[in-house]
Amino acid sequence: MVKMAGQPHYNLAEIQGLVALGAVEPANRSVYVELKKLDWTIGTLTQFILLLTTQNFHKAYPQMSIYNGRELLDADGYKMPFDEKRLCKGTEVDCVFFIKIGIRTKPSGGCAAVVSVHLDR
Repeated sequence: MVKMAGQPHYNLAEIQGLVALGAVEPANRSVYVELKKLDWTIGTLTQFILLLTTQNFHKAYPQMSIYNGRELLDADGYKMPFDEKRLCKGTEVDCVFFIKIGIRTKPSGGCAAVVSVHLDR
């Protein structure tokens, strides 16, 4: 399938389907650092991803380094306000978070690989 310019690499519903099955993993050490800074668990990250919509799409990122440079993965960036206390989509008074995520295929099946997550800068 050929990707159109300005379009995501992946179908968001497919990413969310993997996440709903528990197939989500931080793909870089920096993701663990950011999750700790944000005081987020994998459950919080999962909820954030499941709330994303195609309207939250920001930009496609080709060939992002994952697993400390051992692999490359196309990723899609999303931005969304998120209410961290209620774990729901936020409003204009809540912080906006940014995530880069892709689908990594491996012998045991696919997973949603989180390339980065942080407060939107």
